[in-house]
Amino acid sequence: MAILIDCHSMPSAVSVPDVVLGNRFGASACASLTNLAETSLRDVGFSVARNAPYAGGYTTLLHGQRDSAVHALQIELNRSLYLDEERIELKADFGAIQSRLTEALARLVKVDIAALGSAQQTLAAE
Repeated sequence: MAILIDCHSMPSAVSVPDVVLGNRFGASACASLTNLAETSLRDVGFSVARNAPYAGGYTTLLHGQRDSAVHALQIELNRSLYLDEERIELKADFGAIQSRLTEALARLVKVDIAALGSAQQTLAAE
């Protein structure tokens, strides 16, 4: 079993949440991994959406083989959380955002591999 976490930043927009998780609508990562990522991020105060406006890109398409026990999850972080996009300068509260992300990702990397199921298990798309 393998888990690939593909992290990016996305331009800010009024309707975009803090974080978008992309699992190609369930094709590149199982629901339990995506659920853990969402819960971990929400627990530290981030708003989270799935697959919209980013469902996963080339990396999740190429490497995400959920049914073969290779899970690829894309995490898009809204730049407005930590960056003044016009000046291209970190915001004063960058450290606080960094701490919250570190806490959420620490929970995610402690995933119980057994909870993700076997390669033979068929999981419904989200």
